[in-house]
Amino acid sequence: MFAILRQRKSKLIGVSLLIIAGQLCHVYAATINAEALNQLIALRWRAFLFQEIYLMLVWCGLILFDWGTKLFQMRLIQELDTI
Repeated sequence: MFAILRQRKSKLIGVSLLIIAGQLCHVYAATINAEALNQLIALRWRAFLFQEIYLMLVWCGLILFDWGTKLFQMRLIQELDTI
């Protein structure tokens, strides 16, 4: 099994880096959410709405990014299973 994993080392590293990047993007979305909450507490409605719209765009990007990562991961798993 380890010999097969060594053969596909670059793809495994690629999937791992995509997963790490996705998790970093989730942390970024959480910081945007915290900033939006701060704007809401300060009663800055315009800034709050801007933060929420930006947060929705970030989440749409995250959904697409996660979808692509899952596809790449699924193809790699299928490739490893056929070997």
